[in-house]
Amino acid sequence: MRYMIGSYNARYTRSQVVKRPRDPRLANLLGALSTGISDGMYESAAVAAGLDGVASAALVALLDFVPSGSVRTLSQVVGLTHSGAVRVVDRLVAEGLATRAPGGDARSRSITLTAPGVKVARQVRGARERVISGFLEHLSATERAALTPLCERLVAGITEQRLEKRNAGETPAGGALCRMCDFGACGREIGICPAAETVAKFTVRKPRRT
Repeated sequence: MRYMIGSYNARYTRSQVVKRPRDPRLANLLGALSTGISDGMYESAAVAAGLDGVASAALVALLDFVPSGSVRTLSQVVGLTHSGAVRVVDRLVAEGLATRAPGGDARSRSITLTAPGVKVARQVRGARERVISGFLEHLSATERAALTPLCERLVAGITEQRLEKRNAGETPAGGALCRMCDFGACGREIGICPAAETVAKFTVRKPRRT
């Protein structure tokens, strides 16, 4: 089957693909892979929690990343405006999944998951893990072992890019990279989480004056 877009049908020899500074085929494959994984995660969260992707992310973030965090902190973690985070919290509270309590000062409120909220958050996180594990079943044990260090390098690289943006006063799209992570699985406590290790080594630099 031929496609109308000429660039899609462009053919590269193996040597051209290897030697090009940028690898459009690999970038395209990774893009398609990330789209497929994201779609699967979004669907699994909707089924597990009956919530959209943003509300599910907020629920999971409150489990490990920012337990009893403020609305402001939650907005930064899930990549929402303050008003958007307020609406998400309103929904979680209305569903009986979270509660509000006085925060660190008179103006802030601490958001804490209820027992049902913890249960649903774990269900969402478990559904996420099952979806991704399902994709990994296409690989052998040897291939998965080879993929792990590559993923670690990519996560470290993405983390550093996002830190550079924050250091420059910009806000990375989507909020915190680890907002949906299982802290028990990532190895954070034993020092093998690539994101946490990159953050620990990152040096904050003042912007240059021009």
